[in-house]
Amino acid sequence: MKEILAELRERPGILGCMVTTTDGMVVASCLEKSLDDDVAAALVSSLLGGTSRLLEECGAPHMESLTLRASRGKILVTHLGNAYLVVVTDRHLDLVQGQLDIKSAAQQIKRLGRIHA
Repeated sequence: MKEILAELRERPGILGCMVTTTDGMVVASCLEKSLDDDVAAALVSSLLGGTSRLLEECGAPHMESLTLRASRGKILVTHLGNAYLVVVTDRHLDLVQGQLDIKSAAQQIKRLGRIHA
């Protein structure tokens, strides 16, 4: 899994990526040194918990992905079943190509058999 994340991190515009469990534990990480893995995983878990509850109330209980856009970059989250692939990007990421790269990485991670859809 670490190799898949390292390969994804090499794509243009991607600053780092990680796989976290739905309850905020780090499975594998390839984030910049300035980002704390545990803090990032906990924040993503908290954010996704609230988002999932809102989606359930709206009648759409299964989140596939989430994109947060900020002035200096994006955070893209892809649901893997019992975990999430979290990708931090700069503001110059080609979103279409980035999403294709992330989808490919997510499929590879699922094939490893450690993540259950």
